[in-house]
Amino acid sequence: SLVGSEMCIRDRAHRLTKVISPPPLSFVEVSAEDPLGARPDHQLADQVAKWSSLWDVQQDMPDLGHLWPRGPLPPCLSGEAIRAAGICFRPGTAAGDGWTPRHVSYLSTPALDALGGVFWCWEQIGDVDEDQRDLMIALIEKPQGGFRPVGIFRSLYRVWMRARQPLTSAWVEHHVPKKFFSATKGQNAIDPVWRSQVDALSTRKGRHGIEIDWDVAKCFEHAQRAILVRTGLQRGFPAAVLRLSMVS
Repeated sequence: SLVGSEMCIRDRAHRLTKVISPPPLSFVEVSAEDPLGARPDHQLADQVAKWSSLWDVQQDMPDLGHLWPRGPLPPCLSGEAIRAAGICFRPGTAAGDGWTPRHVSYLSTPALDALGGVFWCWEQIGDVDEDQRDLMIALIEKPQGGFRPVGIFRSLYRVWMRARQPLTSAWVEHHVPKKFFSATKGQNAIDPVWRSQVDALSTRKGRHGIEIDWDVAKCFEHAQRAILVRTGLQRGFPAAVLRLSMVS
C-alpha cells in the first residue's frame, strides 16, 4: 500500500541519517565512602538492587492449578517439526547455555523424536525440567543512559516455543485485530500507532477528536498471572502453550 511504502522509505532514511553516538557513562551509588562508581560490577549490583523487588524468586506464586481445563492436548511434536523450528534461528543467536537453538536442528532424527517426547511430557505435566526454568538476563545499554534487561530463555525452551508457534499464530489470526497488534509478522511497534492515527484522521470529517496514549510502567512485571490465564482460556488461547508460558 501507499502508506506502507511511505513508512518503509521513512524508516530507511532515518537509519541512514541517524547520528549514532555512544550512550553516556552511567554512575551509580556504591557506598558512603565511594558515592559514585562506573565499574561493571558496580553497574551490575545496582541493576540487581533495582529489579530484585520485581523479580523476587522467593515470592509465593499463586496456585493456578484449578484454572486449567481437562481436555486433549496438541499432538506430540515430530522430530522434523522440531528440526524445522530449530533451523529458523539465526546462526549467531544467543547461546546462553552453551549451544544455540539452531544446534538442535543438527541432531539425528531419532534424537529429535525423543526430544519431541520430552516436550510432550512438559505439556502433560505443565512444567519444565528444573535446569530449564531459569533465564539469563542481558543488560542492553540505552541510548540515553541506563540499561534495558532482556531475558534469554534456555535453548530447548526456545525451540519448543518456536515449534508451537503455529498454534498461537492461528489463534492470533482469528482473535486479534491486526492493525492494533505489533507482534505479528511484518509489523513493528510503530505500526499500530501509525494505523490509529490514519484511522483518526480519515474518520474525523470536520469533527474534533481526542486520543489518549497510556504507557504502563513495568507492565510485564506487574501482570497478574491468574487474570492473564482466565482471560486467555476464555478466549480460546491454546491451553498447553499458556500453561508452560506461566512457569517461565
